[in-house]
Amino acid sequence: MISLKSTALLVSCIFAMLCTGCGNTISEADKSASVTTASASQTVTSSVTEAPAETSASASPDTSSVTEAVTTADTTTAATTTTTETTTAEPETTTAKATATTTVTTTPKQTQAPVTSTTTVPPVITTPPAQGTTEKETTPPSPVNPGAVEQIQIPAGTVSYDSFYKNQNTNYLYTSSGFTQADIEKIKYLTFVGDSVCSGLKVYNWMHQNQVLAAGSAAPWNIFKLHTLVAGTWFNVNGGSYDFATAYKLAKPGIVICSMGINQLNMTSAEQFVNDYLALCDWMKSVTPNAKIYIATVTPTDNANFSMAKVNAFNAALKNSSARIAKGYGFIDIYSGLLGATGRLDVRNYWAGGDGIHLTNTAYGKILRQVCDQIELVK
Repeated sequence: MISLKSTALLVSCIFAMLCTGCGNTISEADKSASVTTASASQTVTSSVTEAPAETSASASPDTSSVTEAVTTADTTTAATTTTTETTTAEPETTTAKATATTTVTTTPKQTQAPVTSTTTVPPVITTPPAQGTTEKETTPPSPVNPGAVEQIQIPAGTVSYDSFYKNQNTNYLYTSSGFTQADIEKIKYLTFVGDSVCSGLKVYNWMHQNQVLAAGSAAPWNIFKLHTLVAGTWFNVNGGSYDFATAYKLAKPGIVICSMGINQLNMTSAEQFVNDYLALCDWMKSVTPNAKIYIATVTPTDNANFSMAKVNAFNAALKNSSARIAKGYGFIDIYSGLLGATGRLDVRNYWAGGDGIHLTNTAYGKILRQVCDQIELVK
């Protein structure tokens, strides 16, 4: 039987043991609370530290509040406060990023400026070629009119086409243009050999059709084979269409004025141009030995595709050719009267056609005026 003293001692021991267990439990709880508090403080501190500079000022007062809450409240309250503050910091950070993004959107406006400035470039490209300016500055002197009027004995058998020039309309064309009867007498004995520029003399009825053996694309180098090079190209005489050699033999001209060159201008040198011309003249002379043959200058142009510097070079070569002079082929200047102050075909006096190569109706009157001033017929 256990005595009262023993019972008291046992109870005392059990009580002591219970107290010891409680002490351990409190100690662990305090430890857990301490760790939780430290973790909460670290979370708040980390949240404030990672926020952008713009949110640091507003985060500081919140940190003090959290510290006081941890000091005065229990572990659960502290954790709740920490969560709330961390969540509050996130929208502020997001707002900062959104602001930065808004700033970036202004960049495309800066990149558009260079694109706008480049729109001023095309007008520079459309400026006139430098070639025209250079030619005007370096154009050599135009061929000089021979001055002395050359007398020509009209070959026997030369057709005069007298009835054509007595026509009322034709006569009015000449008289209204200042031609005298002596001028008309010269013109009705002439025969022109040439290209499409020359053909205007018959197109505008300045001369009889048989007096103008001309066709498009004709040049000294190709005139004999032109009908094979350009289909449908023929020379018209007495109402028929023929190759050049046949047409010339049928026409039997007594005074020949060759007028071409524009179609050969961009193909050969001035020297070759003269050689081809002289070969043509030699053939015509062999067919009509009594004919007087002249070589007229290449007419000026107002077309950028045809260099006026080269026109002048061809004309100078024709005028100064010792071979031409030795063979007795004359030189006729139909260039000077059509030349403008710019050194090109005169457009102010309406000599130039629409393409700057072909001539107007009145320009052919000017050509005939120059021919009449440079020759004198002797019957």
